Amino acid sequence: MLIFIVLISILTGFASIIAFMSGFGLSTIMTSFLVFVLPVSTIIILVAPIHCAHSLWKVVLYRSYVNWHITLIFGIPAMAASYFGASLVHYAYHDYFSRALGIFLMGYALILWLRPSFRLDPSCTLLIIVGIITGFSAGIFGIRGAIRAVALSAYDLKKEVYIATTGMISLFVDAIRMTTYWLSGSLELLDMQLRIGLMIFILISFVGALIGRLIVDHIPQRIFRPIVAGFIFVVGLKLLMWPT
Repeated sequence: MLIFIVLISILTGFASIIAFMSGFGLSTIMTSFLVFVLPVSTIIILVAPIHCAHSLWKVVLYRSYVNWHITLIFGIPAMAASYFGASLVHYAYHDYFSRALGIFLMGYALILWLRPSFRLDPSCTLLIIVGIITGFSAGIFGIRGAIRAVALSAYDLKKEVYIATTGMISLFVDAIRMTTYWLSGSLELLDMQLRIGLMIFILISFVGALIGRLIVDHIPQRIFRPIVAGFIFVVGLKLLMWPT
């Protein structure tokens, strides 16, 4: 079991670095590997507190850059939808959903690459709609960051604002999701060893966030958006080819 904890710790560190840079992806990366050794329902419950902590690290490290207009209009609908989605987590069957989402994400990434000047106005309607979709997806499927990245990357925010705002929105959603899991008894899916390991994984996620910030600070703003698009494309390809 010790070797298993060490391997998850290494995976957590790697996923945290990537997720800090892209604004999403921690759950996708960890789930893609853990699915070979753990049930999907257990993975969702295990990764949730790690993801929540990682969202907190983003906010702490870039707290002065949070865009509260986007956070509140996007985050409040996402919180409500996350509660509804989390209550259905035991009934999720999402292969078709994942593949459709994968195609959409790949297409969107290609648009960002082929049309670097592409922008969207940060309208309330768009933020609310994407917030609802993101929150529901987070609760029931554990997939939320890539959809959120689609909305926020369309506004071409400064890299610090993008990371801080995605972190705050994610923290809102994760708080509701974690509360719902706890009230429904879903956290009992984790055995005692995994619960103890969580403390290590959360600490490792902070180290990964620190390394991620050091990297982001050296990335020019003009290439930050294409990098995010690259991560979106990779996640889309993963969902299309390996939806579970």
